[in-house]
Amino acid sequence: EYAGVSDVLTKVYGSTSAKNVVKATLDGLLKLRSKQTVELLRGVAVS
Repeated sequence: EYAGVSDVLTKVYGSTSAKNVVKATLDGLLKLRSKQTVELLRGVAVS
């Protein structure tokens, strides 16, 4: 919720060590896109 995202569900494949979980979480957060960016990439309006 701190990043403006709520109701997030995760699934861990492979090793569930704390290091790998944190790395995957940060990777996912860095790949978040704004609504405007998604609309531009897809060429359609996102509701």
